[in-house]
Amino acid sequence: MVERVLENSLPKKVLIFAWRWFHDALPTYVWLQKRKVVDHTNCPICGFSVDSNSRVVFLFRGFKKIWKELRVTLLNNLSMDIPFKQIVLKASEILSRYDYELFVVTAWYIWGERNQIVHGRKAIPSDVVVSQIFKLFNEYSQCQDIILWQRGRHAYLQNDGLSHLWEHIN
Repeated sequence: MVERVLENSLPKKVLIFAWRWFHDALPTYVWLQKRKVVDHTNCPICGFSVDSNSRVVFLFRGFKKIWKELRVTLLNNLSMDIPFKQIVLKASEILSRYDYELFVVTAWYIWGERNQIVHGRKAIPSDVVVSQIFKLFNEYSQCQDIILWQRGRHAYLQNDGLSHLWEHIN
């Protein structure tokens, strides 16, 4: 999973999130309790369920709607019994590169939404969140297309002995 995420072209903040997410290093209440920062693992939003990586990103009632609207069927019958890493690894195996990158961006966006709610902002409707996720993901994809085109153009100019032109293009 880590290799597949790191080999893609997502923004660094998303890649850092993905690494921390996969290694259970997000500051959920489970993580904070392990470090003796808090004395419980209750969700700061509802106060009842365990605030773990799986629940925050996949199982929280407001965020389950987002995954459903994105039609991520991998998560349809998910329970707390399935280890978090197993979910992420399975996603990396069965999803196309595009869908996996969208999966990671969605998880990152949901984490950000969760933090906004924890710090007092009202929840945004899931359809609005989904449209914002697609907007961001499309912007990332367009930027990546430009970068790949520029790299390809640079390689072409270098191969033709015209690398000095690259300086004028950039």
